[in-house]
Amino acid sequence: MYPMEVGKKTGKHITPTGTELQITLKIDAAKLYSIEQPTREEINAYCSLSDTNPPESHKEDQIEHFESRVLPGQQVRWEAKRKDSEGDFEVAIESIVYAHYKKNELDKAREENFFNAIAICSTDGQMVRAKIKEDFEPGELVNIYNLNFNIRREGKGAKCYSIDPRLKMDQ
Repeated sequence: MYPMEVGKKTGKHITPTGTELQITLKIDAAKLYSIEQPTREEINAYCSLSDTNPPESHKEDQIEHFESRVLPGQQVRWEAKRKDSEGDFEVAIESIVYAHYKKNELDKAREENFFNAIAICSTDGQMVRAKIKEDFEPGELVNIYNLNFNIRREGKGAKCYSIDPRLKMDQ
């Protein structure tokens, strides 16, 4: 079991209220669930990411290149929602895991784990919440992570999926 980040207080600077970044994974649950082993292209077709940063800050067309801008000490929340209304499906974020093995090929930002844990698990089975560390060396930093989510259908088993978007920080 990995250490949990959720609810951890360090006694350092507290991020002001209203600065939480919300990252939302929207899933066409019925279509994705119906595919036995979806390809990266199918996951891109049936899933999309958005966040509470200004829309013009996003120009990526592939989900694994989706980049959310963050600040040191900022609270981040990931949640899943359905795009469709077909069927009796539920979607949820299971965990966020630092992808230390995945190399940054999009820019020259230095790779860094932005959190105090390698894996941050959901505490309520629906979403994941974590606070970004506050102490970083100056520079352009990137955190590539695995966002692990599932689709459940009543009376059937859950299917698990993983995508690898990015968090980015300039300081």
